[in-house]
Amino acid sequence: MSRAFPRLSAEAFSSALLAAAFLQALEGALPRIPLFPWLKPGISDAVVLPFLACYGSIPTAALLICRDMLGWLLAGQPFSGFIIGTLASAATFLLLGPIVRFALTRGFLGYVGAGVALTAGLNLAQLAAVDALFIRHAGFFFQIPAMLLWSALAGATTAVFAHKAAPVLEELWSRPPPGEESISLPADEMKPLRRGMIFTVSWLRLIPVLALPFLRVQILMFAVTGLIIFLRRAPDVNARLRPFRPLLKAWPLLVFQAWLYLFQGEGTFIVNDWVTLEGLQIFLLQAFRLFNVILIGPRLAAAFPRGALARSESPVLRGLALAWVRMPRLLASCSDHAAAFRRALRRGDVSPLLVRLHGERV
Repeated sequence: MSRAFPRLSAEAFSSALLAAAFLQALEGALPRIPLFPWLKPGISDAVVLPFLACYGSIPTAALLICRDMLGWLLAGQPFSGFIIGTLASAATFLLLGPIVRFALTRGFLGYVGAGVALTAGLNLAQLAAVDALFIRHAGFFFQIPAMLLWSALAGATTAVFAHKAAPVLEELWSRPPPGEESISLPADEMKPLRRGMIFTVSWLRLIPVLALPFLRVQILMFAVTGLIIFLRRAPDVNARLRPFRPLLKAWPLLVFQAWLYLFQGEGTFIVNDWVTLEGLQIFLLQAFRLFNVILIGPRLAAAFPRGALARSESPVLRGLALAWVRMPRLLASCSDHAAAFRRALRRGDVSPLLVRLHGERV
């Protein structure tokens, strides 16, 4: 990379964040591999790799965390996915990112090598985070060979698009930032004190959920949280049940939990020679822990201190605020852009699509 870049601005961060979120949204519409549903092509790396080369590993880790945050706050993604993505992104780009960026900017690695290395690191970090939080069984790591093979294929493929998109993105990010933009976030009907209390209490509730290995505690927390959600003011039963729908998205983890604990466990058999009492108890513990994390997510999102973003001097936080304002329009236009993206994939060039995305200033 030969161009000297100015310091990261809120506009550049918001631009990269929206592009990464847009590509991740397109990726979510692609069919999944049945046995390994979390193996995704990672097409947002077409933005992440040039951003890493331009601004370094810490801003790139922040970019990925904010990308997952937008998916949680605005697109209804499960909070469990945000936690896993945050841990994996931070670990990968703080440990591996500086090495890869040094090799990439000095010419020791090309985009393909950098893409494969970072994709492998992210996939392994996600696997470790999922196991540490919601599985806790060594048998879960049988996926490592498949993940490494997938990382090589997906990382190399996405890196080709990153290489083609890099000149376009570098030219956009190297432009002098416009004048300071006034950020007007959606109206906040919640009083700051109440928002702060709910946000703090919700975070504190995560501590026993993730730390206490007691099935009765997890079931009790799920029952209380679920009852509070169901009894809240709502126009009809469907509205009361809507917060529980993200639980259905947890099916891949539930399948692995059932396989590892119900059918691979040891102890006193209660269903022929298949299911043990001990295995059933651990399965229910991990399942309810996952359910509790997912149910806490919407409450945290509603109380997120968004007003502090616009007032911050940090280009990352101000960029997140800008993306927050523009994100709804981005989500509304995803279906239109999906067809354009498929055509770009067939041509082997996503640069025009990225130009269109940035040019619309969503």
